[in-house]
Amino acid sequence: MRAVLTVICLAILVTMSWATGRAIVVRSVFDNGLLLADPWFVATLCDAYCGFLLFWCWVDYR
Repeated sequence: MRAVLTVICLAILVTMSWATGRAIVVRSVFDNGLLLADPWFVATLCDAYCGFLLFWCWVDYR
């Protein structure tokens, strides 16, 4: 089981590194003025951070 989790975590690391690198090449991290004006972007961002917060509260509770 540990080997499977290691492979999954490495695949996630490679995927996120690729996606982040590609995004940085396409547009600067600080060029986000248009994104913050988009209500769907704000809703998705809030959803993600609320999900992270809920997960970590659950981890802390356990």
